[in-house]
Amino acid sequence: MSEPKLLLLQGKPKDTVVSRLCGRTKIAVFLCIVVAMVATEDLRIVGSLFVLALSIMVLIVKPPFKSIRFPLMFVILLNLINTTLFYLINPALGTSDAGSATVLLSMGGRWIIYYESLWYYLVRLLKFMGGFVMSINLIFSITSSQIAAGVNRIGVTYKIATVFSIAFRYIPDISRDMNDTAVALQARGQEMDAKHLSLFGRLRQRVLILMPLLVNSFARIDNISNSLVLRGFGKNKKRSWYCEKRDDPKELIWIGLGIALVVFVIAYRIYLSQNHLPIMWYPY
Repeated sequence: MSEPKLLLLQGKPKDTVVSRLCGRTKIAVFLCIVVAMVATEDLRIVGSLFVLALSIMVLIVKPPFKSIRFPLMFVILLNLINTTLFYLINPALGTSDAGSATVLLSMGGRWIIYYESLWYYLVRLLKFMGGFVMSINLIFSITSSQIAAGVNRIGVTYKIATVFSIAFRYIPDISRDMNDTAVALQARGQEMDAKHLSLFGRLRQRVLILMPLLVNSFARIDNISNSLVLRGFGKNKKRSWYCEKRDDPKELIWIGLGIALVVFVIAYRIYLSQNHLPIMWYPY
């Protein structure tokens, strides 16, 4: 029997420079970099942030490739589908952002491929991949308790932060139960080997296994909610977190750099708009 492969990320933080940061710093820097990527069309900025995120993933976080292979394929496929749909709707997409339109290939009628459009799609691809890489860095460097504490310390009420914590705590449980169910089905003669099943066949089996587990999780959620009520959860306006550290000047510097990056990108975007300059940097 082959070992079932799950379509879930199972990250356990290693002892790295990133994992030693507190939850607030990780989440704040993650949000700052993602917001900066979304707010700009400048390849120099997007490309630099992508290289930074990729370097952190490869040199510091080092997630196992098997764990990120399926999400990586999904993100690339989603971007290809997005690009195709964008081109079918508007073949000249990106020319207005670049302020010019240089024809690369004309296929008759409105079906024209522009250099500026290809440049725009490249920027968009780096945004997709940069966001994905940053998500991987966060997932494999943080615990569910740190997520709750970090979300709470950046301004979200602790009731919602606790929901985040509980949700992420259940992912490993569902993953383990899913793995046990798949092994039991294999022992009963059910074909689960990826070499003998198509992609849709594997997806169908995963859905059939996952749905009962999700239904069973609702009963667990009810038990947890009753336990929280009995312990007086939500009585006070604030709460402390055992996993959150005190403010460290080094971590405040990282948060400050992230905020400065967002302010710079937004100010640069406003400058381009006010001076009627192309919002997408195109050197040709």
